Amino acid sequence: MAFSAFLPSPYVEGFNFIPMFFDEMGKVKFTALNPQNVVSYEWNFGDGSPVSTQVNPTHVYAASGDYTVTVKVVNGCSQYTTSQVINVGLTTGMVTLSKDDADIMIYPNPATDRIAIDSRNSNVAMKDIMVFNALGSLVYQHKAESAQHHQLSVSGFASGIYSVRIVTERGYVNRKIVVRR
Repeated sequence: MAFSAFLPSPYVEGFNFIPMFFDEMGKVKFTALNPQNVVSYEWNFGDGSPVSTQVNPTHVYAASGDYTVTVKVVNGCSQYTTSQVINVGLTTGMVTLSKDDADIMIYPNPATDRIAIDSRNSNVAMKDIMVFNALGSLVYQHKAESAQHHQLSVSGFASGIYSVRIVTERGYVNRKIVVRR
């Protein structure tokens, strides 16, 4: 008597992509939606880069454009592939300021209640302050009028790591902060 095993086909409903440009220009995080019976993944980012076998990879695109991203899920018996076209726009018209040019301090870090942001270079005034959570969502924004100092309450923020983007008249600076409860 012979026995045969049955393994359901792998499936994924598609994928989400989240621009992580607050962290690095061109960086995108991909997440498979509702994967079922999947043993391995193959992500093709559509830009000629090597295939990734990570479950939820991040990828950095070098140029603006439309890219056909494909994820193939495999389980040993069969495979399933889905694709989606994404648009990556890298043009900001701004430059990243060097640490010496910006001389921006954020303290205390880690923080529990509030943080202070100081520009110690009188030639670098803050015009816009943005805070992004780990998913890349904007959770705070303040339009400053050429400020050298700003205080920000983080008491309503969940514990975690946040990215702070400070825009000046000469470019922008990205910093990380940690909020603890």
